[in-house]
Amino acid sequence: MDYIKSHIKKSIFIEAPLSKVWQYAANVGNWQDIYEDLKIFKQISGAGGLGSVYKADYDMFGKMVPVNIEVQQAELFPEEFVMRAAIRVDTFDPKEDSFVRQNYTAKAEEAGTTLNLESIQNIPYIDKHKTFDKEEYLEKRDEVAQQAIERIRLFCEDQQRKRNGTTTKVSFLLHFSVILKRLKSESRTRWNIQHLKASQSAKKSLRH
Repeated sequence: MDYIKSHIKKSIFIEAPLSKVWQYAANVGNWQDIYEDLKIFKQISGAGGLGSVYKADYDMFGKMVPVNIEVQQAELFPEEFVMRAAIRVDTFDPKEDSFVRQNYTAKAEEAGTTLNLESIQNIPYIDKHKTFDKEEYLEKRDEVAQQAIERIRLFCEDQQRKRNGTTTKVSFLLHFSVILKRLKSESRTRWNIQHLKASQSAKKSLRH
């Protein structure tokens, strides 16, 4: 029996606040949209945070296999967050030294967030017919990791742009409302002054 060992690290800057990146990347329920090799998600327990467990199908060596995903750490701090998950392949003997770890860490920056992805894999496999290309598989895993953080960046930045657009629109409407009220107030004031002058003029005419 042989083992596939890989340790992938990726980093990307996202023009969105830490809280926005946390909401998307640290929610395992979103991983089916982030990772192309994870399909058919089902939440078994928990609310998405520490101790939550999910079931999914994982594309391993071109074959879909059932996996359990457990959130082992999920902490959000004012300037950073840490999220760690363990992925266990159901079909492997528990005695085997096999594991997959998917870790996200992030740090708030002045204009956004720096997101780091660490993916560690140690999986046994048997290739009786010598048809499995380990190097190709490792390259594929590296591509999947890069695609994952790119998808997170695109989603978070798109959501932030929409929010900024809504905020700008709301700010404009509020500003316009204030101006409109001011104009109405000034209009009423001018009318009151004109009415007062007309009234005073009429009184003077009556005296004469």
